[in-house]
Amino acid sequence: MLQALLAGLLTASVVSAIVALNEFVSPAQALDRLSPVVVGTLDLTSSPASATFSVSNMSPGDVAVRSLTLTNGGTLPFRYAMLTAVDEDVSGLASRLEVAVREAVDEGCDSDAGAAIAGYAPLAAIAFGSPDWGVQEGDRRLDPEGSEVLCFFVSLPLATTNDVSAASAALTLTFAAEEIRDQ
Repeated sequence: MLQALLAGLLTASVVSAIVALNEFVSPAQALDRLSPVVVGTLDLTSSPASATFSVSNMSPGDVAVRSLTLTNGGTLPFRYAMLTAVDEDVSGLASRLEVAVREAVDEGCDSDAGAAIAGYAPLAAIAFGSPDWGVQEGDRRLDPEGSEVLCFFVSLPLATTNDVSAASAALTLTFAAEEIRDQ
């Protein structure tokens, strides 16, 4: 009985080894199975290059509009996200200013008719997409040689008190881009 069991296990092992050998792929075949390697560049630029949205003398209820053009000067399509970091916040102004980001209409930001990218949120929290690898909610696509105008609507709410008069705030917008693969 023990010999029959061992013989059965040995036979099963040999059959497994034969099946495994049938699945062996040579290095040349393995290279053929890989997707082609694509070489290219990602080149995200903004105009103005150093975007300073100087908004001064705002009164409660005012809205200031500024634009920023992003361009893909590379050879590969990419998706991008925007993050913010407050660098300076005197008197808590950054937490009171509200910002919305919208698509431009006919390259202009004269109205808020463009599609919303990021709704009104405090200046410090305005963002869209994610710098994490892969498709994330809110990521934007930009094809090679393409550009997109983003419209920033900065609002000082009516309920704002005088404790922020003559205050200032500075923030950094960071745009993170990644190649779009497997199109």
